Amino acid sequence: MALGTENPLDPRVRPCGVNRQGEGGTDGLIWTLLPEDFGRQAHADRRRAALDAHLDLLGVQAQGLLWAFDYWLEPSRPLRQYLWAYTPEDEQRARTIITVLSAQQIKSVLRWLAEPYWDHYVGWPDLLTWRSTPDGARDALFVEVKSSSDQLSDDQKTWIRGNKDRLGLDFKLV
Repeated sequence: MALGTENPLDPRVRPCGVNRQGEGGTDGLIWTLLPEDFGRQAHADRRRAALDAHLDLLGVQAQGLLWAFDYWLEPSRPLRQYLWAYTPEDEQRARTIITVLSAQQIKSVLRWLAEPYWDHYVGWPDLLTWRSTPDGARDALFVEVKSSSDQLSDDQKTWIRGNKDRLGLDFKLV
């Protein structure tokens, strides 16, 4: 991947292993190359120009995003295994999100996740709902469900603030 997560030309890249028993090699270890600052703000700052250039190439239509998704699906497998996002269900969920959200929303989510990943990958709402509009577009709504005795976690509060400040996705707390 040219973004620097698995780029062997990045001087900070080192091998990382993750244990996935029953998958990959005989010992269950899955290996990928990641920069030592992966998932932190320093990595996002260092690789901002490459990320922006990559996202610009994706275009503004869902078809371009789906093409890129399919193109990178297999090469990204070791990274997705490292991130616990590699099952067929994860792949189908991602494909659905790409078809429901606009290309601009997807790009905003990808930027949000990259800056910094370890702080932004958690706290997302419980549900993504949508309905098709007469013109073929989709109205999407992220929904966090809480019981009367439940409270928002710090990660959920971070997501809500980030959504308000950066993502602009329709959101409702129920």
